[in-house]
Amino acid sequence: MSVKTRLSLGSRGDTIVEVMVTLAILGLAFSIAYATANHSLMLARNSEEHSEATQFLQSQVEQIRAYIAQDSANLTSLESYWSGGGGGHVDFCFDAGGTVQASHLAPGDTDNPDCTFGNPSLYQVAVQYVTIPEGTQPSGSDQNQSYFKGVVSWDGVGQLGKQQVQFNYRIF
Repeated sequence: MSVKTRLSLGSRGDTIVEVMVTLAILGLAFSIAYATANHSLMLARNSEEHSEATQFLQSQVEQIRAYIAQDSANLTSLESYWSGGGGGHVDFCFDAGGTVQASHLAPGDTDNPDCTFGNPSLYQVAVQYVTIPEGTQPSGSDQNQSYFKGVVSWDGVGQLGKQQVQFNYRIF
């Protein structure tokens, strides 16, 4: 037994133009959904990178605190050695083992391989001991006017370019 379909002269199917319009609308909807999902993933990754960088900075602060708590003379050694002489600054960091690693590169250059963290090695860490010059300190201030300045920098995901997180940590 076979089924025969009869089309009457008044009935019509979809024209090619209607099908093309439908496909165009679906394509537009899918491309908008893809772009939104891609942007959301990029923002999530950027957020993750900032969180990791902040953890590396927190680790540096904890290691600075432990280094100074171990022996109060360690702060003096940081003050004298890391001032770089002549008012300059030498970048340094604490490696995963708690050892101070100096960067004898140009100021601001954070390409010290001993101060590279992450998996893969994505984050460059640079810490400086900064002393506020006499005369520029707030009046009536008898506090220690020196602090540690730390920067973690990395190449951001996508087209975000160079990213960085910074801290200033002062010991009282």
